[in-house]
Amino acid sequence: MQHRTLAGLLLLLAVSALLLSCAREPSTLPTTDEAVDVPVDEAPAAVSGAETPIAWINGTPVASETFEQAVSSLMNQYGASFAEMGIDIAGIRSGADGRVFDLAVEAGAFLQVAQQVLTQQEADRRGITIASDEIDEEAQRQYEAYLDAQGWSEADLILALSEQERTLESFKAGIRKYVADQLLASAVQRAVAGTLDISEEEVAAFFAAHRTDYGDAELADVIDDVRADLVNERSYDAAIEWYDQAFRSATFEFSSPLLEAAVRQTDDLDGAILVLEAAQSEGSSDDPYLPYVLGTLYENKIGSLETAGEQDMSDDVAAQIEAARAQALECYRAAQMARPDDPAIQSKIAKLTGTDDEDTL
Repeated sequence: MQHRTLAGLLLLLAVSALLLSCAREPSTLPTTDEAVDVPVDEAPAAVSGAETPIAWINGTPVASETFEQAVSSLMNQYGASFAEMGIDIAGIRSGADGRVFDLAVEAGAFLQVAQQVLTQQEADRRGITIASDEIDEEAQRQYEAYLDAQGWSEADLILALSEQERTLESFKAGIRKYVADQLLASAVQRAVAGTLDISEEEVAAFFAAHRTDYGDAELADVIDDVRADLVNERSYDAAIEWYDQAFRSATFEFSSPLLEAAVRQTDDLDGAILVLEAAQSEGSSDDPYLPYVLGTLYENKIGSLETAGEQDMSDDVAAQIEAARAQALECYRAAQMARPDDPAIQSKIAKLTGTDDEDTL
């Protein structure tokens, strides 16, 4: 049975970029047109005195370089996934809709960074550290496992990296950083779960519920594995509960209003709208697509209101929908002033006004 860990929750995307999305058929080296998705240089950078952090999490600054590395890693994963479907991500990232896509990726990358920061803060609070030699040993094991899975020698990897002007040292440093985060997250998971008392009856019930995971074996033959799996599941659930509470109680400050809105919109759509309205009125952002992004948030609000109105479309809900529609249209027309030839903006205006695209020009 596959174990679940907080490390897996926090770093799933990171490990995909680091190891899994590099995977190719054994003994097959990439051509110069194929990107080897490898980790970026070592650890997140400290914030220099001259640099404005992208955000602060419970007062801890998040360096722009750290954030940009996370964005690059996540974007590379999307690029590889789209490439497998024969889609060039450059087309998806163009124009107004491309800016919305980029913001969604940036929000996902920020959440990755936030998860790591909150985990480190909990580790600091509990005095949890990971010995350097333990990190080195596990990093070497994973490095060797990666080469074995690829069917590569170290010389093969060096050649592949050199085609992209990357080094073996930076690759290994990235693996070590991932492993350090992984081990720390696992240690925090164990700490927040505490001691788990598992009865024989609970083990038997867990075995019965997951019978197919253990093949034809009887409980007596795999009881230690079953108990370990149950402990892992309980530990994982405790870690999820801890992280949910830690995230919801954390204080976040952003230097970019668009990033803040992108992060907030899932749980607080109205709050995200207010952030961009303020940025627009105050002129605190020079992003030409800010009005378009704000328009998409108003359209999301329309969708939410329409869903709520399916059961009872009151006059108040109907009025809110019409107000949001008018605000979305105003935003899209403002966006069109800055980008008159963007077909996505034209399409949005046409949709809201019921006109053909060419009528919006």
